[in-house]
Amino acid sequence: MNILSPGIYLTNRLRFPAKFAVLAIIIVIPLIVLGLRVFNSLNASIDTVAQERIGREYLHVMTPVLRLSMLQRATTNRLLAGDASAAQDLASNRTQLETALNNLADMDARQGRVLETENRVQRLREGARSLMESVKPGLLQDEVFAQWNEQLAQTLNFIYYVSATSGMVLDEDYASLFLIDLSTIRMPREINVAGQIRGITAGLSTGQGLSVPMRGSLESLLKIELQFRAELEQSIRLLKRRAPELAARIGDPIATATSAMDSFRNDMYAYVRGTEFSAQQGQALSARGNVVVAGLYKAQDEIQAALQQELDARYDALLLQREVVIAMCVIMGLLLLYAFFSIYRALRLTIDGLLGVTRRLAEGDLSARVQVSSKDEVADIANGLNLMAEAFASSISHMDRTSYELSDVAARLGTSIGLAKQSMNAQQAETE
Repeated sequence: MNILSPGIYLTNRLRFPAKFAVLAIIIVIPLIVLGLRVFNSLNASIDTVAQERIGREYLHVMTPVLRLSMLQRATTNRLLAGDASAAQDLASNRTQLETALNNLADMDARQGRVLETENRVQRLREGARSLMESVKPGLLQDEVFAQWNEQLAQTLNFIYYVSATSGMVLDEDYASLFLIDLSTIRMPREINVAGQIRGITAGLSTGQGLSVPMRGSLESLLKIELQFRAELEQSIRLLKRRAPELAARIGDPIATATSAMDSFRNDMYAYVRGTEFSAQQGQALSARGNVVVAGLYKAQDEIQAALQQELDARYDALLLQREVVIAMCVIMGLLLLYAFFSIYRALRLTIDGLLGVTRRLAEGDLSARVQVSSKDEVADIANGLNLMAEAFASSISHMDRTSYELSDVAARLGTSIGLAKQSMNAQQAETE
């Protein structure tokens, strides 16, 4: 059996409107399914980038908390090391840290439900306030420094948590992903260890040397910093492979900050391995540490600005793409409707012309012809009907001419018979 038989059987029993309806269903349903999948995918990408933008904004508000907490740790270390001038700096920095924590709490009130932060901000505030309020003369410098390290570790863990709940760590764009890796993991870790080293050097400004445990901690921190530095450079290389222009933009401030860190690290190694130390050297190391951390934060600001621009550009591009998809679907639907109605109207006009001509032919008007303006299969039928009508009209004309000729012959034959009859009658009369 011919594979087309079922289709032929069905279409032979449907009028053209029904045929076009079936054809439209066959075409439109897959297009609708495909369009919905594309549309849902775009909406999912838009929602993902929108949540990443919320996460980036949240982390932008958290950066001052991290920076001021590091300053509070360093200033506290200076105060406990015997630097009386640190008291005013400690109070000023505490005010700024309280303001930064309040700003973070406001942001958390707006976006905490989306990012599932729960009560983490409140715990950070309570921990920071507890440490700031507990500072008093006579406390062990090493213990307080370790407590601030724990507080900053919780702050960094919160940064990692927000980057996860906002979907930033699962970004589908490699350039954005490497920027997120730099801004939420690599650079904060580098800043934290540099801040710890700077915090230790802050206690050297009085000219007192470090205790043996503190000196060992400093040497360990320098080794950890080298490891974090290698990871930071690897992340930059990966970004450069995917987005060279973006890597070049953030590369200069990072290179400046890491170069300053290299020099600072060498000086710290010289201090750890040396035997002599003066107050001037301690003040110089403390100042160098401040410059290094400030440079790293400047690089972090550049990374966050680049990430914001990248996310904003992708968000705008996805919105535009969604609008284009919607416009294409609308245009495609209108074109399909226009095409179906145009085809049906063309068929209907030709068929109406055929029906009108056949009706006139049936009424005896042999001059009726179909006006053919198309070149499709229906036009072939119209041309065939015109040829048939011409042939029929020609046959009728020929029959008319033949009938006329026969009538003429019969008339002449009748005349001849009449003359013959008259002649016979005349001859008969003469004979009689």
